[in-house]
Amino acid sequence: MSERLKSNRSNFGMGGAAVKAYRGIRSLILDGSFKPGASLTERTLCDATGVSRTPVREALRRLNTEGMVILKAKRGAFVPIVDHQEIEEVFDLIFLFGSYSARIVAQSISDAVLDELHGFVNQ
Repeated sequence: MSERLKSNRSNFGMGGAAVKAYRGIRSLILDGSFKPGASLTERTLCDATGVSRTPVREALRRLNTEGMVILKAKRGAFVPIVDHQEIEEVFDLIFLFGSYSARIVAQSISDAVLDELHGFVNQ
């Protein structure tokens, strides 16, 4: 598959400016620049990402579908507040997936790879 097709598919049909806005807003949320519960005004987001309102709106819709922002009619966009219970549930899922993955790998490992791993442990 060509790089252009891969890029378009991963951007959910968003144009270049919307992708720039999406990446910028997402980054600002993840690095803590926008705190949980913060109101995200279009003007602030336009200034922060260097794009106009339409791409910012597209980016907010995508971030909403991913759970990174909450869109409220006539109130705007907000960074969601994550409670302690949700964090525990995420860590429980990570543990379950990790355990399951380790079991699957252990069941299908070859003797040669197992010997190599034992060699690493014995070093």
